[in-house]
Amino acid sequence: MSLPRTKVVMVHAPDPVFTIIADFGNRFMPVWSYTLAAMIDKKNLNVEVSLFDTRVSDDIKNIEGEIFLYSGINQDLQRILEVYQILNDNNPGSLHIIGGPICWSYDKANELYLLDAFDYIFIGDGEEEINELLKLAIDKINNVSDKIVDNKIIRAKGRFDLSNAVTMDRELVHRYLDNYYGAVIEISRGCPFLCEFCDIRILNDNNRSHNKNVDLIIEELDFFYKAGIRQIILACDNMIGDHKWAEELVDAILKWREESGGKVVFYTWVTLTISRFEGLMKKMRLAGFDLLFIGVESFSNNSLLETAKLQNISNLGIVDTIKSIQSYGFIIVAGMIIGFDSDSLDVFEETTTGLLDSGVLSGDPGMLYALPGTPLYYRMKLAKRLRPISESDGSRQKLHTNMIYVLPSELLKKGWVELSNTLTLGSYNYSRLKNYLDNLNSGNYIKLDSPGFGNIFLFLKLVLESKVGRSQLYKRAYNLLKFENFKYVLKAFFLCFSRRKVVPDYFRYFSFWLFSWSSAIVRYKGIKESDIDILSLDREIVLEDVLPYGYEDLNNEEISESKTIAQRRSTIKSLQKIFSKPVD
Repeated sequence: MSLPRTKVVMVHAPDPVFTIIADFGNRFMPVWSYTLAAMIDKKNLNVEVSLFDTRVSDDIKNIEGEIFLYSGINQDLQRILEVYQILNDNNPGSLHIIGGPICWSYDKANELYLLDAFDYIFIGDGEEEINELLKLAIDKINNVSDKIVDNKIIRAKGRFDLSNAVTMDRELVHRYLDNYYGAVIEISRGCPFLCEFCDIRILNDNNRSHNKNVDLIIEELDFFYKAGIRQIILACDNMIGDHKWAEELVDAILKWREESGGKVVFYTWVTLTISRFEGLMKKMRLAGFDLLFIGVESFSNNSLLETAKLQNISNLGIVDTIKSIQSYGFIIVAGMIIGFDSDSLDVFEETTTGLLDSGVLSGDPGMLYALPGTPLYYRMKLAKRLRPISESDGSRQKLHTNMIYVLPSELLKKGWVELSNTLTLGSYNYSRLKNYLDNLNSGNYIKLDSPGFGNIFLFLKLVLESKVGRSQLYKRAYNLLKFENFKYVLKAFFLCFSRRKVVPDYFRYFSFWLFSWSSAIVRYKGIKESDIDILSLDREIVLEDVLPYGYEDLNNEEISESKTIAQRRSTIKSLQKIFSKPVD
């Protein structure tokens, strides 16, 4: 007896406020849904797969399905639960399964109970096990079997070998492609570095690069190009974690461009170590690489040593390293973190000065957060400096983390207000742009032969389609048209125009600068100390507060023992140097 066709719905429900902050109101493809859908044996399982993305559609009451698959990150929990409740109420007898980073993170934090509403919680890579999971779920829905009734938590048997990846589900991609800004192609997973705060390193066998087959990446690139896409995110943890493979990929893109005549632009993730590979940077520019997300984190060597981000420390210094990369024409989107134990009292001024001197056009500071499973989380737990996220008053607008900091909370709150005011100033942002453009006179600059990743017309098209996007666009325009800001808009345009002989694609930099500055205004304008929910230790700080007993233990990380010891050594040495005696 054949079973009826089963409707499987991929549910992407990111937190709306966090999404606005992280993506500046734009929409990018939920690549997890397309890659996972490609692994589903739709014919033999007799399933119909669709996608429901709450950023694209608010017609949730008319979404029908028997099996709903969710993925997300910790910040999405409240929104995911809201969507789950509606879908479950409107689809009696349906089955709901959640996977992705949120499950792995809550598992590490012993907080899987937060996901108890779901029928099943899947932890790990799902590509090789999705068909088995769906088969069991379909049997359960049709009362054929109850094999997984008692196994609410299901764990992957191992890591998915990314070299066995297949092309994304093209039918699904075509169906929804027009809803997103460009395209996203996953190219690799993992990173060889040892940052104390980063949860990439602690995933099983993830402290190294797992690379997708270069030919498959080119095949997906060609597919998107023929579909009319010109902006592509190459998603990864660190593209140059294996720099030889990265060069192989860039060479393949250059060959594809030559053979197809295709011109696209790329945004990807790298580390500051890319500054050591001048030949690779030249090739990347010729291949169309435009935006590079780089975790700069801090302009303080003490803080970088504390978190074992040794790859960011060089004889050049951080500012000059950034300038050396940007001299080729790359735009660096800098990740910045405040709240390290080693941060000085001047950390906010140090951050704004560093961003200004380096000419970084897009720096996005945030407070240090102890991600579950990381050595930082372990250290904070031992020091009794973890703060339950449930202590927040629930307002998604507030700055709230799960740590208790060393620097006084009064200083942190005051510093955040001052930092926010600086990041929104027209004079400050104009000076950043000027410093960036001045740096392009070094002789390294390579002009892109196609529009940049920041296509202002495509951006406007997408944001105008959504209520949230229109609201944010109004805030951008309203603030930029104020006299104190608009005069800098005009000054910036004429500054860029005056550099047209050296920088023929000057408008690309102007438009990205305008986008970045207006995004800062939307995010930071008007923030008050009362909006900031931060706690600090209210006593004299001693060494045990930052280096609690037991931290030197390896904590069963699934990476080389020598690498774990190296990270601990850097963190311990740095903190001992600063906190070897009581400080105020």
